[in-house]
Amino acid sequence: MNKRIIGAAGFVFCTALTLSIMLACADDKDSSSNSEKDSKVKESVSLPKAGEIVKTDKFEITLTSVSVSGIVGDKYFGEKAPEGAIFLIVNYKSKNITKETISAYDLPKIESISDPNGTTYSEAASATMYYKTSKGIDEKLISKLNPGITEKNAVIFEVSSDLWKNKGWKALVKADKKIEFELK
Repeated sequence: MNKRIIGAAGFVFCTALTLSIMLACADDKDSSSNSEKDSKVKESVSLPKAGEIVKTDKFEITLTSVSVSGIVGDKYFGEKAPEGAIFLIVNYKSKNITKETISAYDLPKIESISDPNGTTYSEAASATMYYKTSKGIDEKLISKLNPGITEKNAVIFEVSSDLWKNKGWKALVKADKKIEFELK
């Protein structure tokens, strides 16, 4: 009789184990289809564009303009884009909406941009310097941004002129939270 009980218990255990595995696989399948649905919903959410104000806990951030040029700076201090490239110029402003001063290190910055293929681009630092100098943009490097004050800034990226023709470009702004803006 002990062998029958052990055999029956083994059968019940194996059946329960098999059912558990089957249910777990079914849950994984459902969750993967849910994550696919979630990613489709995220893709359909529109990103803020140039001219739209985005509020965080500390800032109002606006991309004021997005333009392209083959040359930045002036006739004495400037830079020309290499063959097949253009300079993508992104002007933006940040307003301190808190009741406290904010360090220059904590001010919003456009960290990078990405093209329609998801490739990430870093700032063209020398082009940015020439552009800011020619436009008289004084970035806060050491001082703080007081409450209610707006700082204007700009950043330049070097991108393929052919690829820029496509839609789907985005900018990643790092502030007290990360924000994506649609560039094109």
